[in-house]
Amino acid sequence: MESAVSALAGVQQAAVIVRAQAQSQYLAAYVVAQAGQSLSVAELHEQLRQQLPDYMLPSSIMEIEGIPLTVNGKLDKAALPEPELVDKSQYVAPRNDLEAGLCDVWQTVLELEQVGIYDNFFHIGGNSIQATRLVAKMKRELDADISISDLYNTPMVNCLAVLIEQQVSCDDDEIVFEI
Repeated sequence: MESAVSALAGVQQAAVIVRAQAQSQYLAAYVVAQAGQSLSVAELHEQLRQQLPDYMLPSSIMEIEGIPLTVNGKLDKAALPEPELVDKSQYVAPRNDLEAGLCDVWQTVLELEQVGIYDNFFHIGGNSIQATRLVAKMKRELDADISISDLYNTPMVNCLAVLIEQQVSCDDDEIVFEI
């Protein structure tokens, strides 16, 4: 993981650590730009998306001035800033009851105050254990027949809502013939 981040265009140094959030963990990446380079976190995320599956992507990428080291020359994890997982400036509220229900379930499972419809489950701190809990809770509370594979392939609220609506439409269109 760290080698993939270090190899990104414009990155001089990188560190990837596991951070704790409530009762779960997520990956946080810290990058130092090469001299004279400016980094776009969105572009770095996109480059990593092309190389790694969603569940291996860091939930946060932060640009910092330098990688802090201990007196022994090792990474000083305690000196790294705490990332903000949810970009509140990018928040888009649910547009219907299904999206609102999905956002509520995600907030509960991820222990977040706010989840928008364009938030990616894995980018806001979700992991494989929480994915299992989320799928079960969506089935129980929303009667949504979503598999873990569906979540990995469709990790945003708005896309999951479309998938669920398509399933409901298919169920409504089923015709049963007795023989």
